Amino acid sequence: MKKIKYTAVVLFISYLTTDTIDAQKYFKVIDATSTSWSGGVAQSGTGITYNVKIVLLTKQKVTFNEMWVGKGYGLTETRSISYSDGRILTKGDTAIVTYTVHHYPVGSPMEKIPAPAYKDPPIPIEGEALLGFTIGKSNRYRSVEKFTPLTTKKYM
Repeated sequence: MKKIKYTAVVLFISYLTTDTIDAQKYFKVIDATSTSWSGGVAQSGTGITYNVKIVLLTKQKVTFNEMWVGKGYGLTETRSISYSDGRILTKGDTAIVTYTVHHYPVGSPMEKIPAPAYKDPPIPIEGEALLGFTIGKSNRYRSVEKFTPLTTKKYM
């Protein structure tokens, strides 16, 4: 019985690792940046925005869902560079996948907006982040090696 459990765990870890390697055939990371920012008024708070610029390498529909950066976790937003009218991205199109971490001061009305509950990454993070995406009904994961920090923005 222990052999069966051990074999199942090894196969599952192997499957997740294969997903990460296979993920490289779906899109290429062109650039990854992080920008610290300040909202300009006390209630706005501060934060960091992580942007991953990608180009699709597949004709299959790719949906970017979530990102883990260090001990942080959040849902992503995808903006097409190729289309501004909401068309689905296809092979050769470029997009920016964004994850923003907000820090609101105590008492700010924005503090009441619930953040997504943290969940552990499904596989170890190799690099600075792990990007979760879906192809069909399969969840896949791709590491982001490094973010280049940009100049802090102070919104007024």
